[in-house]
Amino acid sequence: MPVVIDVEARPRLRFFPPKISFRGASGVRLRTNVTVVNLGNTDVVIEPESTFCIFDNRGVDRAFYEALTEKEVNGKRRIDRVFDELAESHGGLVRAVVEEGAGELAPEQARELTVEFQFSRRMRAGQTYRGGWLISEASLEVEIEATKAVNEGAE
Repeated sequence: MPVVIDVEARPRLRFFPPKISFRGASGVRLRTNVTVVNLGNTDVVIEPESTFCIFDNRGVDRAFYEALTEKEVNGKRRIDRVFDELAESHGGLVRAVVEEGAGELAPEQARELTVEFQFSRRMRAGQTYRGGWLISEASLEVEIEATKAVNEGAE
């Protein structure tokens, strides 16, 4: 008796290292290598370019705390307060450019990627920002401690 088994596609990636940390001024471009392993049962496409948002470490928590603990201020509703605070903590978009390793990655394959992360000028010195670079349904945490530019503050 013939049997047909339909297996649902299940993408699953693992990154090495599991988190990328940088230190640099706003607008900086930083390059690193990361290994990605396809542990799923379907091909995954690693796009040559993508973008993602970063927020300062306390931004999201602070936004909800401020909105939930304060009464209406200057006619603003609580939800308006949340979005104002989120906008304030947004470090801009990060552009991820896969210089080496883009394309399809089959199940049980691993590949080293060379990636340049192009950070926004929105970042403020002294803040640490985090975001997730998405590939398929997986996310690699990217963190950057924003520093002053070399000539910033010079007279």
